[in-house]
Amino acid sequence: YRELYPDFDEEFARGILDLFGIPVGRRYGELSQGMRSLFNFACGLAVRAEVTLLDEPVSGMDVTVRRKVYEIILRDYIEHPRLILLSSHMASEMEKMFSHILLLEKGQAVFFGEMEEAGEQAYEAEGKQADLDAFCRSRDVMSRTDGELSSRAVIEGPLTGEVKDAAARMGIRLSRVNAIEYCFQKINPDGGKELEHLWEK
Repeated sequence: YRELYPDFDEEFARGILDLFGIPVGRRYGELSQGMRSLFNFACGLAVRAEVTLLDEPVSGMDVTVRRKVYEIILRDYIEHPRLILLSSHMASEMEKMFSHILLLEKGQAVFFGEMEEAGEQAYEAEGKQADLDAFCRSRDVMSRTDGELSSRAVIEGPLTGEVKDAAARMGIRLSRVNAIEYCFQKINPDGGKELEHLWEK
């Protein structure tokens, strides 16, 4: 890394390795998956490239280590501002770190925008099944779950004053859907119903 990248901060990389107790004297192939991820993360961040791509940076790490890694990324971004691209399947843990999100499904862009914007794309409606049927009739329902006491539906669209008034008249409770939940709904339109066949007899 030192020979390949002129801005590589070896002291910073070694500091991260020391922090997590990664033995510098061992061969890379002898490290566990979590230790390899930490080594890759430490060196990748220490390159200080103008565009830093971290692909699944917390793979194989336990939750306490992951939290420290997130803190290091944020702090280093503050100390050395640059574009940092994070690719991860643990988006819910990283939500507070993102300014923008690009959602891919089968190689196709499904959504791109600011995190705040993603959180305004849908809302959840809850109420009695018959009331919810009427409320959802003219709306774009992303997923729905019916229960004996109450039913829920995630609806794509803005939570406008008109929507709130209609919900109040029908006895429907509304709540916002956060950005990560919206992304999940976007790529799982059947709400997980594809799993039902696993228990069919």
